[in-house]
Amino acid sequence: MLAGTGCVSPNEIRRPCCYEGELTLAPLQQIRFVMDDGSKLPFDQVYKGFQPQDRNFPTQFSFRRINISGLVYDVLSVVFPQYDANKNGFIEEPEMTVLYLREGALGMGFKVSHLIVEERVLALQTSSVDVGGLVSYINAHKGGMSKYAQSLFREIDYLSVQIRRRGAEAADQTFLGP
Repeated sequence: MLAGTGCVSPNEIRRPCCYEGELTLAPLQQIRFVMDDGSKLPFDQVYKGFQPQDRNFPTQFSFRRINISGLVYDVLSVVFPQYDANKNGFIEEPEMTVLYLREGALGMGFKVSHLIVEERVLALQTSSVDVGGLVSYINAHKGGMSKYAQSLFREIDYLSVQIRRRGAEAADQTFLGP
C-alpha cells in the first residue's frame, strides 16, 4: 500500500522553500486590483469566468526561477526586472504570479497600478490549482489582449520551450529571444 504522506494537496498554499523576501500567501480570490485612479476591483471582476484548475497535477509556470540578466528578449528583458520584488536578479514563481495577474489585467484593458490583499502585493504564493487556472486563463484569452501583452506572453511561451529543451540547468543560462 502506498501512503501519500509526502504529497501536498494542489489546493494547499505553502511558502516556497527557496524564496527570500516579503511574500503574500493567499488564494487568487482574495486579490484586489488597485486601478490608477485609486478604485479597487476584486479578482473575479477582472478575471471573469476564472476557474481553478481542478486536477491532481495542474499546469504550472515553466520555471520556478530564472536569471534575468541571461535574457536577451525584447519585452522580457524590460518587464522581468520590474517584477523582481526581492531584487536578487532572478524572476521567481511568486513574482511570476504577480506579473501574470497584473500584466494579464493590463492586457485586458484594466488600468492596474498594483495588487493588494491587505497590503500591497509584490510577490504572491498561491495554490497550484490557482496557478494552473491563471496560466490556462491567460493562454485562452491572450489573443484578445493588447499587442504588448501578446508579445509579453508569447516571449514567455518561447522561453518556456527553450527551458524545456535545455533541462534542469537552464535557470542560469542565456536565452536569446525569438
